This record gives sequence, structure tokens and C-alpha cells, in this order.
Amino acid sequence: MSFGGSVQAMITSINNNAMLLRKRNIFKRERSFLNLKDAYFKASKGTILSKKLSSDELKAIRTKVIASQKKEFLFDLLVFVIFGVLFIGFIAAIGSQIYKGFQNPYYKNLDIKIENTDKRISEDQLQFYIQDAEKWMQQLNYAHAAFQYKNALEMDPENREIEIKYVEAIINQCYYDKIDCEFAHFLLQKSLKKYPTNPILNELKAYIK
Repeated sequence: MSFGGSVQAMITSINNNAMLLRKRNIFKRERSFLNLKDAYFKASKGTILSKKLSSDELKAIRTKVIASQKKEFLFDLLVFVIFGVLFIGFIAAIGSQIYKGFQNPYYKNLDIKIENTDKRISEDQLQFYIQDAEKWMQQLNYAHAAFQYKNALEMDPENREIEIKYVEAIINQCYYDKIDCEFAHFLLQKSLKKYPTNPILNELKAYIK
């Protein structure tokens, strides 16, 4: 009898514990989608609208949205302007440094050296044309002489001495080689108008009929 009473007492204890567990589960809420949604809105202090918004409410919402968009646009514009000013300033600073660099005495001296080199080359070339023309004149090759005097005259158009020698070569070419006599006559008349008292030009008139 004592053994049977102990078994009965154990069964009774298990049943009581099960009843107690069920009572506790009553207070435990089910984690369903709806419960989670309610918890979210309570945490965010929001409310679910169950009625249709009026035109005034829609207009107010639209006004807020437009104001927010305008604020964002103005902010973006301000950022763009700031970056634009900084970029222009950066480019201006670089340009200023480049300009100062070219103002460096080294570059100025370099330009002078290049200019002097070009001038020396031109003078050497001019002297070559003149000397070569004189060589052809000595060899009585007036066509080649005229050609080189013409090259020299193109490099130094205001050189009267070269101009007169060019006319002399053309006149001799006409007189001895019978070439370009019409041009020789025209060139002589043109030169006499510029230098009417030049003795060489006046002597050359005898070679043109």
C-alpha cells in the first residue's frame, strides 16, 4: 500500500506541473506577423491609417514632400557650387605657377638663345646665296646667279645692294643669253624709279634696247 500511494503521489505531482505550465503559456504571446507589426508600430510610435486621407491631408503631405525635395536640391546645388569654386581655384593656381615658370630667367635666356641661333642661321644662309651668286657671275652663268640673288633678296627685301645685283644678273642674262629680255626691261625701269641716280643701273640701260 505504501508503494501504491507513492506512485499515485508522483502522478498527481506531474499533472499539477503540467497544469502550471499551461497556465504560464497563456501569458506568452504568439510571435505571429500581426503581433510583430503591432510591436513595430508601437515602438516607432506610429499608427496604421484605417481611413482614406482627405484632400487637405494629401495636399499637406505633398507640400512636405516638395519642401523636402527642394531642401535636398538646394543642398546638392550648394555642394556643387563649392566644389566648382574649389576646382576653378585649383586650376587658376596651377595656371599661375605655369605662368611664373615661363617668366623664369632661364626660359627668357633660352628664348634669346633660340632667336640668336635662328638669326645666325639666316645670316649664314643669306651670305651663302650672295657668295654663290657672285661665283656664278664670275663664271658668266647669269641664270644661276640671278636665281641665287633672288633667293637672297627674298630673305632681305630691303637690301638695295642685293636688288641691284639681281637686276644686273637679269640684264646680263638678257644681253648674252637672250633670255627674259622683256622681264629684264621691266625690272630695270622699276629699279630706276627707286634709285634714279644709281650709276650701275644707269650703265645697264645701254644693254637694253
